Amino acid sequence: MTRPDVPFATLLKSVIVISSPALMVLSLYTAIGFIGLSHMLMAYGIIFLASAMIAYPFLSSVTALTHYVRELAQDKRVDAPDLTFLELSEALTALQKSWDIKKKQM
Repeated sequence: MTRPDVPFATLLKSVIVISSPALMVLSLYTAIGFIGLSHMLMAYGIIFLASAMIAYPFLSSVTALTHYVRELAQDKRVDAPDLTFLELSEALTALQKSWDIKKKQM
C-alpha cells in the first residue's frame, strides 16, 4: 500500500495549531520590544517550517491508517501500511491476522 498524500489544508491547520504557542511568545517579545518585527517573522517562519517537517510524517501515517481501515471495512484484502511514526504496525498486523482467522471460521 502506497502512502497517501496529506491534504494541504490538513497539514496547514495542524502546523498552525502546533506553532501558535511560539507565535504568541514571539508576539509578546515583539510587543515589549525585546525583538524586532523582522526577527519575529523570521523566527516564526523557521518554527513554522520545522513544525511542518515534524508533523508531516505523523499526518501521513494517520492518513494511511484511515485509508487502510476504510478498505478493511469494505472487506478488501489490503496490505498493512507502514506506520513507523505511530508505532502501530505490529498491532495492525495482529489485528489483520485475527480478522483473517475469523473470516475462515465463518
